[in-house]
Amino acid sequence: MKRTLLILVGLISAVRLASASGTFSYTATASPGSTPDGTDQSSNPLNVWTIISTPGGTNGANDNGADGEGVYFGNPDGGGGIGGSSESSWQEYSYQNDGVGLGGSIDATNQFAGGSLTVGQTVSINFVMRATDPTASGRPPGAVGVSLLSGTNVAVEFFIYGGGPGYYLYNDAGSTNKDAGPMSYQYQNAFNIAFTITGANTYTALAGSDSWSGTFNGPLTGIDVFDHAGGNGSDVGFNNLTIQPELAINNITPNDNVALFNVTNTLKFSAFSPASPINASGVQLVLNGTNISSKLVFVGAGSDNVSVSYTNLILKQNYVGEITVTNQAGESVSAPVRFDTFSANFFTWEAEDFDFSAGQFIDNPVLSTNSPESYYNTVGVSNIDEFVPNYSATQPHLWRTNDEVSIALAGDTPRAQFTAAGISDYLIGYFNPGNWVNYTKTFPAGTYNIYARLANGNGGAANCYLAEVTSGQGTAGQTTNQLGAFQFNSRGWNSFDLIPLTDAYGNLLAVTLSGKTTLRLTSGALGGGVNVNFFMLAPGSNTPPAITAISPDGSVPFQNASLLTFNISSAVSTISQNNIQVTLNGANVSSRLTFSGSSTNWSVSLPLAQQAAYTLVITATDALGHSNSYTELFDTFTQNNYMVEADEYDFSGGQFIDNPIETATNYLATNSYYAFPGGNFANAAVYDIDYTTSETNAGEQFIFRIDDSAGTQITSDFLRNKFINTGQDSEAGEPLGYTNNDCNIGWWNPGQWLNYTRTFPTNKFYIYGRLAGGVPYAGTTLSLVTAGQGTTSQTTQLLGSFSDPGANGFQSWHWIPLMNNGTNVILSMGGIETLQATAGPGPTAGNVNAHFYMFVPAVSSPSTFPISVSASGNTISIRFQTQNSISYTVLYSNSLNPTSWQTLTTISGDGTVKTATDTIIGSQRFYKVEAQ
Repeated sequence: MKRTLLILVGLISAVRLASASGTFSYTATASPGSTPDGTDQSSNPLNVWTIISTPGGTNGANDNGADGEGVYFGNPDGGGGIGGSSESSWQEYSYQNDGVGLGGSIDATNQFAGGSLTVGQTVSINFVMRATDPTASGRPPGAVGVSLLSGTNVAVEFFIYGGGPGYYLYNDAGSTNKDAGPMSYQYQNAFNIAFTITGANTYTALAGSDSWSGTFNGPLTGIDVFDHAGGNGSDVGFNNLTIQPELAINNITPNDNVALFNVTNTLKFSAFSPASPINASGVQLVLNGTNISSKLVFVGAGSDNVSVSYTNLILKQNYVGEITVTNQAGESVSAPVRFDTFSANFFTWEAEDFDFSAGQFIDNPVLSTNSPESYYNTVGVSNIDEFVPNYSATQPHLWRTNDEVSIALAGDTPRAQFTAAGISDYLIGYFNPGNWVNYTKTFPAGTYNIYARLANGNGGAANCYLAEVTSGQGTAGQTTNQLGAFQFNSRGWNSFDLIPLTDAYGNLLAVTLSGKTTLRLTSGALGGGVNVNFFMLAPGSNTPPAITAISPDGSVPFQNASLLTFNISSAVSTISQNNIQVTLNGANVSSRLTFSGSSTNWSVSLPLAQQAAYTLVITATDALGHSNSYTELFDTFTQNNYMVEADEYDFSGGQFIDNPIETATNYLATNSYYAFPGGNFANAAVYDIDYTTSETNAGEQFIFRIDDSAGTQITSDFLRNKFINTGQDSEAGEPLGYTNNDCNIGWWNPGQWLNYTRTFPTNKFYIYGRLAGGVPYAGTTLSLVTAGQGTTSQTTQLLGSFSDPGANGFQSWHWIPLMNNGTNVILSMGGIETLQATAGPGPTAGNVNAHFYMFVPAVSSPSTFPISVSASGNTISIRFQTQNSISYTVLYSNSLNPTSWQTLTTISGDGTVKTATDTIIGSQRFYKVEAQ
């Protein structure tokens, strides 16, 4: 069988300063050039500016030292930020120590990562100045301002020169050093400078209340803000750099950032492109993972202003997706969409309304600071109503000021009840892992999906758990039953999402509640805690089928199973077998599924070939049309496969060890590649014979081969059985059962190679690299050394390459097959051979880490094999020849060309003749046998 490994591609997004296809907005958070120096419009940290400084001169023996320049983060005038507000901005300054010579100069520049500006784009920045020195004693005046760059050349420039609120100039291709006259605004008052591209080489500009138009030469590819020889007291502040696109997505409705609880079946938005029309085919909409672009309705398609609607939204749903618009010029822009279609009448309760006074609670609390029916200033009892081991008086304690739980203002979308009451919305914060609070309510009877409005600002995954208190409510002796988890990816401490309660597999849970019930929320370990705003009960009738108990589950490698098994169940509907679909490595194998159970709870199995890597997709749809999907990567490899550790490369000019023992990092043995301080360094590799790696990387470690220049580190990958010692190296003093450290090659720079010589078993093999990359990579190769092994004159034959478009971390390990022209390489091996692994080109040095290389016997499924059928009484016997490591599925049907075949049985081949039997039913039955 041809085995194919499909890599799950992860999209890696990069913050870009400017693009012809996107909106960028930058706000300073630190001095320019620091790491990071600001955030974008989505609160992502980023670095924007490159600092170029030119010190001033030294003015003589009696001066106060060299004149200078610099940057800092703070208030430009000492009494307020941009515009005199409390907002800080980043500053550039120059100074003259004795007021005689020239001050220094400072520039902050950036080349737009998205390419040159296009027609319709506007780049703007806020600006505030204190002073620049006027012309004096033959010295030129200081100047501060903003330039747009074409490469490194100034293409358009606005600058103010001479002290205080003097005059300003602008430079461009049409008017050089044009004096634009006195400013109509005063210094130390902020104003916005904006340049809009109006044609191929034309622009308009607006600086405060003054405007002009002009021309420029060359594409506009960057920006420079500067303070040149500003002199004593020159401080210039800049902030809020913004680039508006030519192509924009506007007016997205509904939008949870504007309003929650949107009872509608229609999503609307508009797309605007002044320079190039937008066709209907250029608009894509993905909602909850499904591309529904074919169902969009357009007004104005083919023009520069298009209105779009989608009218098939389902009520009582949570939606997350993305809009992408591409105009006829090929420029694209994307916008996230997050909204709900829940009703404001659904039962909700506030996070800050947890139990108090040892289990006391309020049904239907009012928003008031002076009502006995309010949670205002109530106090919970530790280990009965709440558990807060991280209590701090310095944390905010609003609303319930004497309680240990931290309560702060919620920066969430306003809700009607708070606006009407004139009461602020609050949240639970500093809710660290292990903290919990109880909520006792008289819940309306029903089956629900439970949602929590949550946020996290630490990045990555975050979670918390919901349990039911089953006994001891109001006492310190409570017992609980965990219901499920709220699991989500964080977007910021005030970027809230409605997160559903799910099981361990991510299935939406249907929870039955009735009457007085106590629920407990516990902060999970992921994300370091959560901000919690409120909870909501949505009718559970929309609960899709649950996909559970998946095995193999891909949690670890080497899950050497012969069957894939899983369960499909529904709490609200039935599921037909035909509506359960499975694909393996892109092939639909649903006809091979075997079912047991009922239409509300199926147990499903599927035969698996051994020694393969799989991408699995399971999809289930119930009779009400609710669908659910599950995806994972797993393998059925065995640890008995021949493996070569990446850190066990040749030494001493082509020497090698067959079947080395693993002793790192405590013991030395003659039949181990490990070397440690004070040990025997005779196994050192020789440069240009055994390897060509070099110690050139900051922070590089040498844990395994300390006498070599190939970086090695302890790996976080799965620990294989061979590293759990069984005493085979007891001569080195290693105790029985000792677990050794496992290491990987790191800091492996592009073009560097390592040799691996072994006495290989005789067979044909597929080769898999256990590899990790900080970024997607391609072109890491494996070659056969055909001559000169052990010398500096080696010749090689390229075998294939390893590529991973889904690489997402230097300790995120993937199975990567050796490929050549899109096909898995099958390599014939036997006896002493030398393989050479070479790191491919990459955007960063050392972009691939290597753990080990695995050689999988290349067993092919037979294209044909003999089958015989015989009958005895009412029993049919189907006999066929099998082959080792091949799985055989016997299928049947009552017609020759059925809609689908039914599975009779699955048999694992072992080289013998196997027999499958069936009972004769009806007048005819057809059989077929499939090998995998």
